[in-house]
Amino acid sequence: MRQEHLEGSLTLAELHFQQGQSAEALQTCRDIIDKDATSEAAFRLMMQIHQRVGDKAALIRAYRDCEENLQSVYGLPPSAETQNLFRKLVA
Repeated sequence: MRQEHLEGSLTLAELHFQQGQSAEALQTCRDIIDKDATSEAAFRLMMQIHQRVGDKAALIRAYRDCEENLQSVYGLPPSAETQNLFRKLVA
């Protein structure tokens, strides 16, 4: 049930993002990350939100937080998908 809740929350965050409701989408991503600090999908969406609102520093911080969390929990770097999105957004 926990995983289903997180997936539903991510869908809600994506809908907020699509509707231009950046603040709501960002808060939902933060709520997801509070429950699952390794949710790359939430971090990816968070980076896109920061890029949309022009906050490059927050975008970089979100990626670094993702990177640190994954390293701490699993001893792994972010997925290629997350790394590629980061490079695209900061370019």
